[in-house]
Amino acid sequence: MHGLAGVMKTMTTLWLDPEFVGSQFFVYHLRNVIDDRLKSLRPPGFVQKMPESVSDFAQWKCLGYKLFLLYYSLPVLLNILPEGYWQHHCKLVSGISSLMQESVSLEAIVEARDLLNSYVGDFEELYGLRHMTMNIHQLTHYSHDVQNLGPTWVYDCFFLEDLNGHISSLVHGSRHAGLQISSSVMAFLSFPARLEELDRDNPVRLYCCKILASGERHVKIAFRINPFMYGATSLTSGDPIEPRISDILAQDCDVVGGRRRYFSRLMKKNVLYVATSYRHLQKVSSYALIRHNGTQYLGKIIHFVKWAPCNEQCPAQCVLCPARYFFIVETYNEVPWEVHGVLPHVRMMYLKRVERTGLVRAFAVELESTLCFYLGVDGLEYIAVPVNTLEIE
Repeated sequence: MHGLAGVMKTMTTLWLDPEFVGSQFFVYHLRNVIDDRLKSLRPPGFVQKMPESVSDFAQWKCLGYKLFLLYYSLPVLLNILPEGYWQHHCKLVSGISSLMQESVSLEAIVEARDLLNSYVGDFEELYGLRHMTMNIHQLTHYSHDVQNLGPTWVYDCFFLEDLNGHISSLVHGSRHAGLQISSSVMAFLSFPARLEELDRDNPVRLYCCKILASGERHVKIAFRINPFMYGATSLTSGDPIEPRISDILAQDCDVVGGRRRYFSRLMKKNVLYVATSYRHLQKVSSYALIRHNGTQYLGKIIHFVKWAPCNEQCPAQCVLCPARYFFIVETYNEVPWEVHGVLPHVRMMYLKRVERTGLVRAFAVELESTLCFYLGVDGLEYIAVPVNTLEIE
């Protein structure tokens, strides 16, 4: 965690600190352009942090540096960093992202090793010997760590970044800090059992339950689809493109007739997907990678549809009717971009430049899917699949 954040702090310092004015890699004068690009980005809902201003890069947390490195830096810095420096940075992003996958093959480890060795080998010529820090040197050892210990998500500690703050909040005096921490932890662990000993109508229990629930993020569950999926908004009947959706459902899913109702939020395995028809978008959780019959589709979710084989006069109002549920998705195609011209073995498989196809498809919500980052930068569109889904961003 600190090694990777240290590398990115070094790089942002070199690019943006006025101390380095006159250097070829210095882009401080373009910081407002970088900030405007970052502010235009809307990460998906599972990301805890919104993109931060580069003017405050010295105060970024490790997670902020990680997100910038993996997802934002290449699109945002394209045509801002000089071409040779941007291509050099591609090696770092490609090598690190390969080692952070859920499962890393020996072939990927070798490619990542070569990329990071090349990155470090070129670093002195590009940035000077004085900036060859320990964190830069450690990049040459990361592939060995992964080969010996497994993918970096097993031990990188990003998920523990805030733990020290939580622990320090348990200390309220200057003596016996260890005893204070252990006593507070034991109190937290025994708290649920103590509550269960109280009557359900006991005001003390109700107050404590309210306090416990106040810090949790809640998603309204409107209806249940299966044990792993829920609709998170109410069903509605009307939609301006309903005739077109009828044709799409018939063509892609062999669904003809029946009754269609729409909803705009789907909770699937604790991940919230939000269709563009939802009016209260703050983050963009509408882009997904969907796998169907061995093919991957990138797309923007327009609607979720509940289909039942009854009609508008159904006496049970479709509640008891067997139902199927679908994504209605505007698809995107991957297109080549500058990152593919760096080195033959630079692979940015998770970060794709895309263009709209104009095609709308229907997919069953049961299909394997992954919520993605959408990055719109200066009229260009990118979709980034999370490097892995085992870490909380």
